[in-house]
Amino acid sequence: MVADFYGGKILLKVNLYVRADLVVASAGDNKKISLWNKNGQSMGSFPSHGSDLADDIEESINCISFSNKSSRYLCSGGSGHIVKIWDLQRKRCIKRLSGHIDTITGVMYNCKDEHLASFNEKGDLILHYLASGTRAELKDPNGQVLRVLDYSQFSRHLLSTSGDDGSVHIWDTTGRRPKVSKIIFLNLLK
Repeated sequence: MVADFYGGKILLKVNLYVRADLVVASAGDNKKISLWNKNGQSMGSFPSHGSDLADDIEESINCISFSNKSSRYLCSGGSGHIVKIWDLQRKRCIKRLSGHIDTITGVMYNCKDEHLASFNEKGDLILHYLASGTRAELKDPNGQVLRVLDYSQFSRHLLSTSGDDGSVHIWDTTGRRPKVSKIIFLNLLK
């Protein structure tokens, strides 16, 4: 998607909508995360010029996700191989999660905001345990490039992934392996 911001063309990679606050977040190649209200008015971008150098984004942002319990926090990932957690009130990065060795293409909080899952272009899936600061690295059993990630809205330990080979895996993150795997073939008849 290409959007026109501040008179120039910027490639947008992600857009998110938060129902409770009616806020849209967007990010992309401009190295900023922008917030918009329900009427389309800008609520600002971050990091801003003159902010702490540690908050600078030196990467293209490929994915963002709001926390579930409070829309105060948002996580982002991209070409810098680091997942960043942002406090939207302060418009500052409050935590950096490492472990990826390739471009991050998906991030998501679990339903209780205790864990954050992220995956990269090579199919590496990392579970970040936010309270303890630890992480678990998982690998797709088929070695596929992952494209979709979604946590259950009801169970904090159920996670689904899907990728290029058409297989869908439902993971029990406590066991760190898929509970269910299905290959779905799409029939594209004309």
